[in-house]
Amino acid sequence: MDPCGRGDSGELGIGPLPTVNFRGSYPTVAQFVPYPVRIPNLQNVVAISAGDRHSLALLKDGTVRAWGLNRHGQVGDGTSTNRDVPTTVPGVRNAVAIAAGGYRSVAVLADGTVMEWGANHVNLTPRLGPTHGCEKSSPHG
Repeated sequence: MDPCGRGDSGELGIGPLPTVNFRGSYPTVAQFVPYPVRIPNLQNVVAISAGDRHSLALLKDGTVRAWGLNRHGQVGDGTSTNRDVPTTVPGVRNAVAIAAGGYRSVAVLADGTVMEWGANHVNLTPRLGPTHGCEKSSPHG
């Protein structure tokens, strides 16, 4: 996977952003990368999904990696700390599909059940780690 673009919350998954020296200015950390970059240590990816400022990768072995903005738990690692490298989503095994949207992440498991984490757009109540089943919310949540 070779993402590019904004990365100040870890969205690119490449670790710390590079320091750049623009003509006539002091070196500063870039807020974006204008060219594709390879995500280190991320192999055997069969699907990818991007939310507002976070991303998910489904690996061949059925596990999920997540990175980026984590204010609402959308990375699913049990914290609200942004992650600038792919992080294993604990408890998600045998996933066959993934989806990231806004502040929420979802995985469909081989047995047809669903696990989700993060927050919906209705009440932004964070769930920092995966839980089974979808919560009931408004038809637009």
